[in-house]
Amino acid sequence: MKKSKVTRHIAALFILVLTAFILCACGAPEKSFEFSVMMTESDGVTVKSENPIKVAYGKSASFEIEIEKGLELIDVLCDGKSTDDYIFEDGTLTLKNIKAPVSVRPVAGDSSKRVVYEVFSTARRGGGVSPSVGRVAKGSVITFRASPNNGAIFNGWSQDKPLSEGGKLLSREEQFTMTMKADVNIYANYDDSNVPKIVKKDPKLPVIVKPDKKPQGIPEIPRNELVQIVYSANGGICSDGSELLGTDFCIDYHEMANSLPETGEFSLGGFALVGYNTEPDGSGEYVGMGHKFSFVPDDITYLYCMWEKETPVHKFTYKLSEGENPHVIIEKFTGTEDRVYIPKYIDNVSVGAIAADAFRGSSVSFVYIPSTVSKVEAGAFADCKNLSEITFFDSILSMGDACFEGSPVKTVNLHAASYPRYPDSDLSFAKKYERFAAHGDRPRLIIVSGSSKHFGFDSDYAEELLDGKFSVVNYGNNAQMNVVFYLEALANLADTDDYILFAPEQYGPYCYTVNGNPEMTALTFQGCESCYNLVSYVDVTKYTKFFDSYTQYSSQRMRMGQKSYEARSYQIDQYGDCSISRKNYNSDKYRNGANGTFYFKADTIPVDFAANVNRILGIAQSRGVSTCLSYPPYNINACDPSTLNDEGYENYNNDMKKVINAPLISDVKNYIMQGKYFFNTDYHLMEEGAMMHTEQVVADFAAFIE
Repeated sequence: MKKSKVTRHIAALFILVLTAFILCACGAPEKSFEFSVMMTESDGVTVKSENPIKVAYGKSASFEIEIEKGLELIDVLCDGKSTDDYIFEDGTLTLKNIKAPVSVRPVAGDSSKRVVYEVFSTARRGGGVSPSVGRVAKGSVITFRASPNNGAIFNGWSQDKPLSEGGKLLSREEQFTMTMKADVNIYANYDDSNVPKIVKKDPKLPVIVKPDKKPQGIPEIPRNELVQIVYSANGGICSDGSELLGTDFCIDYHEMANSLPETGEFSLGGFALVGYNTEPDGSGEYVGMGHKFSFVPDDITYLYCMWEKETPVHKFTYKLSEGENPHVIIEKFTGTEDRVYIPKYIDNVSVGAIAADAFRGSSVSFVYIPSTVSKVEAGAFADCKNLSEITFFDSILSMGDACFEGSPVKTVNLHAASYPRYPDSDLSFAKKYERFAAHGDRPRLIIVSGSSKHFGFDSDYAEELLDGKFSVVNYGNNAQMNVVFYLEALANLADTDDYILFAPEQYGPYCYTVNGNPEMTALTFQGCESCYNLVSYVDVTKYTKFFDSYTQYSSQRMRMGQKSYEARSYQIDQYGDCSISRKNYNSDKYRNGANGTFYFKADTIPVDFAANVNRILGIAQSRGVSTCLSYPPYNINACDPSTLNDEGYENYNNDMKKVINAPLISDVKNYIMQGKYFFNTDYHLMEEGAMMHTEQVVADFAAFIE
């Protein structure tokens, strides 16, 4: 170990010991009980005061707001849920008794056109709903979310009555959006018959019954296995005026740690923080802000701030926004620099927006947008013919495709400016990324498909069947995410001894991005929220609605409270597989119908987006990564009977070989399974079915690599 690093170890240890002594002598500092409260503007409502603000535990948060003439305040939403715990007087909205970080959204409208909705769960142990009640202006668009408990089955949303009583079916999806036209009662229809019951041996200490490997309860996250991380301002200063900042990260569940978001902890006048590095000169491993990184076991991991000089202020024209707490709006870039680092502050005022046409037609090739910016107007970076790379933070709430019209942005570096909102969601793929990145010395078998593999593949069992020779990574995705987006990132990151197995699903409802469709979705960003690392490995020019989808994701995300990177999803196990209990309760005749009808005949494999799939597989192949094709499981009861024959299977297999440029290792007839093995769709398998499907995939793969 270098002498300089020993010195830093001693300094860090001294800081930690001194901090512990102060805490023992004086108690925890009051600052640790402060929370961030952010107010989101809505139609007819403008925030005039400081936003966001920090509030001490149990205290009130006040914002000055201006409501458009002719409207009045009709509702206040806290993290998407209606609340009555507020006071609104003389233009000041005060939220009372703040006990956690919260995003607040005031709703303005005509009180005579107010709509009231209430949401009910049909089963006590089925799961939660959000929001549960609200009063909104008529015509408001509300997104409802169901959160099934482990073992529960969500059967859909209905209006006026439960489905069992003849209620009108609204949606089968766990998340759906509805325009509020009149007062309405909405029901989240759950089946909780398979939810494990809590057995109480002691009234104060509930004991949760859990099967092997599949956690059913949600116990408190233990913080026993901690890794120490020390950040060096590396020429700058920490927020407390020191050079070093010591933190820790709980690895009881995680194989990798997350770095700190860009929350203003570090500063260096005239310089932009662009990330961290394991070496002070930038020669080590680069780590983005809020990104995953490998830690040093049983030792302190050092991360050093990386700085780049901001572009001089005189290279911009700018103005102040109106209001009591103005921010700087960049109106025009007048310089000729190739790489531009927009300042975080100008004249001690934060830069909060970039105006339309601010960079239009400039020759820049790279732009860094600081974490203070929340809005980029349409046309801001239009017709920049050399603009190939941008860096920005998830603090931006509005930045659509129109901002970059005519500009060939290929690489996007996305960093975190706040802590995550979705780390405990079953749609967060942080654990899948950790499984991919922290695989040790073994080659990887990387499974990429829709939710058929998420529900239908047992990675632990697959590793056992492969005699431990491979680290199996299950990148089964929700079909409403852009599956090939993840496939492209993995193709650029995989090693030459890895194998990528791609199993495209047939076209049908909810499966429009599994087969190469380049259209991005908000859920795609949600999946990589805690592992933004992935975004920079994708060629953005090959996708549509990239920035539009990011804006949708960001606006949805900011309505939720911040959580910790240490949080976990109890619906995903340590391998990235689905871990909810899926017992065999369906019959041979079971069919869900949500995935449409499966056909096995010529000209069934979609060819319109095959070029995109082949482009991505070609990236992997050019890097020496082996690729192959297989199939998802199909419910026989959802198949067209006229195509269930040897001729149909042969034609379908031949189409797959002809359309997609990778070896086909499977025969589709071996992937058609009885209805009793399916869980809640015609692609999602219950546990026994998942093991059978895993055995078939592994058998095909083993034969392929022999």
